[in-house]
Amino acid sequence: MDTTKKSVLIGDFWGGITAAIVALPLALAFGVAAFAPLGHEYAAMGALVGLLGSIFTGFAAAQFGGTPAQITGPTGPMTVVSTAFIAQIVMVHGVNLPVIALLMALGTIIGGAIQILIGISGGGKVVKYMPYPVVAGFMNGIAIIIFIGQIKPFLGIKYAWSEFDLAVAWVPILIAMGTVATILISGKISKSIPAVLVGLIVGILIYISLAAMGFAPFTSENNPLLIGTVPNPFASWEQMQNLMPIFQFSAVADLGLSDFKLVFSAGLALAILGSIDSLLTSLIADSVTHTRHNSNKELVGQGIGNILSGLAGGLAGAGATVRTLVNVKAGGSTSRSGRLHSIVIFLVVLIFGAPAGWIPFAALSGILFYIAVTMIDYYSLRLIKRRHVRGEFFVMIIVTAITVLVDLIVAVGIGCLIAALLFITQQIKQPVVHRCSRGDEIFSKQIRSSAKEIEILKQFGHRTISYELKGTLFFGTTDALLTEVEADIESADKFIFDFSRVENIDLSGVKILLSIIERIQGGKQTVYFSGLTQSADPTTFSIRQVLQEMKIIEAVGEENIFQDHDLALETTEEEILHEHHAGYREEKPKLTLSDFELFQKLATEEIVAFNKILQQKSIKAGEYLFSKNTVIDSFILVRQGKLNVLKHVKDQTSIVTRVSPGAMLGWRALMEEEQRISGGIQAELDTEVYLIPKTALKKMETEAPIALLHFHRELLSNAINRMQTLSSEIMLLTRR
Repeated sequence: MDTTKKSVLIGDFWGGITAAIVALPLALAFGVAAFAPLGHEYAAMGALVGLLGSIFTGFAAAQFGGTPAQITGPTGPMTVVSTAFIAQIVMVHGVNLPVIALLMALGTIIGGAIQILIGISGGGKVVKYMPYPVVAGFMNGIAIIIFIGQIKPFLGIKYAWSEFDLAVAWVPILIAMGTVATILISGKISKSIPAVLVGLIVGILIYISLAAMGFAPFTSENNPLLIGTVPNPFASWEQMQNLMPIFQFSAVADLGLSDFKLVFSAGLALAILGSIDSLLTSLIADSVTHTRHNSNKELVGQGIGNILSGLAGGLAGAGATVRTLVNVKAGGSTSRSGRLHSIVIFLVVLIFGAPAGWIPFAALSGILFYIAVTMIDYYSLRLIKRRHVRGEFFVMIIVTAITVLVDLIVAVGIGCLIAALLFITQQIKQPVVHRCSRGDEIFSKQIRSSAKEIEILKQFGHRTISYELKGTLFFGTTDALLTEVEADIESADKFIFDFSRVENIDLSGVKILLSIIERIQGGKQTVYFSGLTQSADPTTFSIRQVLQEMKIIEAVGEENIFQDHDLALETTEEEILHEHHAGYREEKPKLTLSDFELFQKLATEEIVAFNKILQQKSIKAGEYLFSKNTVIDSFILVRQGKLNVLKHVKDQTSIVTRVSPGAMLGWRALMEEEQRISGGIQAELDTEVYLIPKTALKKMETEAPIALLHFHRELLSNAINRMQTLSSEIMLLTRR
């Protein structure tokens, strides 16, 4: 055996032993608490039920579950449901042990079966996304229920509050207080010895000391202050028949339809709360072990454990946070530690039933007081100080109150409903329009050198409006978009909707979007969509795919759908130029030097001087004028076609700007020692350019200095105009 395997085995051994030591007093306490409605005479039976729950749920969940280091057993939420379930049975049937055993078994088995169905159907991933205020609320409510339920045992009261007698009650009060004090002190002194176990032992010793001094009965039999000898169902076949519910089918004759409704209700509650409790513990286990659990497999394992526990007469269980953390800290990392923890508790049931009879009720009450106080989510209580999350705080308070006063499942249901309504309200308040701009405020990346074209776009661009959408489009947010579009409907002819920042869209959002399109198109106006990409993976959510399936793409028209927002802007600009620029053509004849605005104010002899240094170049579509990261050493004049200036970052190439005929590039190359463009300059169409090399301009300093001076003057004027346009766009974006 190599060193790694040996260390894992040793870690699992100590983890399982330590987890069992911690689980033992908790199983006893939860079992006794669950059987409290039957009276103190049945406390030993309750202790056995708690121990059996630890044995069967712990072993099966470790064997079949999806969280290797998790320890499973009776927990606070499961105990509260079981206690309420037993109390309801007692109200109908009285203290009828065969009926109680059978109905408890059926409820636990149904709960386990539901957990298996949730796991098989993939519902484990859904359960763990329960809203935090709901989880905190029902955990706080359970803590309050456990705390309140232990007040009577703490005061030595069996049934009615009128029984309280301080002359008798001081004994259990002293034991409970001593137990709690020991747990607190022991936890601070040493982390290696489980504080709860130390507290239980001290509680027993306090009782024995008081009994020895004559202040309490010195016997474990029929003693109202002690749980009594824990029966052993494995001692004989007769004991097994008497104690395990699988042999109690004669009680079926006493059952009615209402009992089965009660059983299903309890089973559903156990399944839901057990699933939430277990998966929350799985997440905590992940954080300390740096692993990832399988939530669906975990629920299947929990379900199998609860079915076996129900058949054996044990309490329903779930993943237990404290026991799991103890297991991990002691070295446990695989399912072996969980199985060993169950085997150790099984041996305790076989051997230590009689000594366990000396455990005082008050000691178990002290343990449960401590558990209840530590179960409270104190972070959730501090939310009241934070103004922006007070809604979540009140959800937590409502869930806590309903848990205590009404029912756990009702509390979770109402809590989820309120949390969902709060979420929808918050989403509606979020603006769905990231930015709304007019076509005379922002322009496409297409560089236009014609002053007339730029003037036309500034004059008529306001008839184009662009809505850059964001977030989730559903009935609440999309209705706000409809209101905004209706306010702009008369002032624009072209409407661009950009979906680049949209994360999701529902059917209601689609329907409202369709009504927006119909409203715009009804006025002979045009709709454009941008930012819609087609996913290569058909299983991946795609906004475009949803819109395609709902016939929205068809309504807009494929010719008006663009992957890039800038392409949509460029298309509307081209349409405006076609409408308002007489003789405008996208396919222009090759420009001569005098057609460029930069040279139109130069004298004829100056143009002749520049014609002498020009280099003409043709580039086919897709070819590079300058490849990636090459030095740009020339001034570029586009005569015909179209160029794209590209940026290359982290293996991704994007278009920085588009350059059409009449535009100029590379003026920075005239001033800087070296200019490079990361993605290069590529022809989108077959393109013709003039190149004026930097070296040729250097020669003009001596051969035609006046022509060069006038060239620089026009170049500076052009740069200032472009900077003014860019500045106005930046100011607009800043304001919005």
